[in-house]
Amino acid sequence: MNINQTWLRINGIVHAAYVAIATTAKSAVQNQLDIETATALALKTNQILRLFVYPIFALLSITFIYQVLKRKTLYPRWVIFFFPLIPFLFQSIIGKTLSGSVKTIIMGGYLNLIIVLFFAASTIALWNSKTKRNV
Repeated sequence: MNINQTWLRINGIVHAAYVAIATTAKSAVQNQLDIETATALALKTNQILRLFVYPIFALLSITFIYQVLKRKTLYPRWVIFFFPLIPFLFQSIIGKTLSGSVKTIIMGGYLNLIIVLFFAASTIALWNSKTKRNV
């Protein structure tokens, strides 16, 4: 299992909590309950899961960046700029510069967009790699 697969699995754990948030929000609306109270437990669970996931993500990110910088992978160094941690750290700055429907679209799917951006950059980098490994 490579670092990308590990990261996606860990990230999926946090995203699984969104099902609970959506389900409780829908139930609150259908039963005319206070949506904040109804979703509080699911939101708290999501926050607790993040406490476990973020340190793992940080460790894997540091490992990945170190390996690329030391040229121990087929990735060129420029791919680090597209690694999900980097755009994730700039999320609030990017969000503040956007407005209107563009902001809604970009920020609404921001985490998904940074994953697509990384995999696109990764694909381009590996397709253009001069060194080929025997697999």
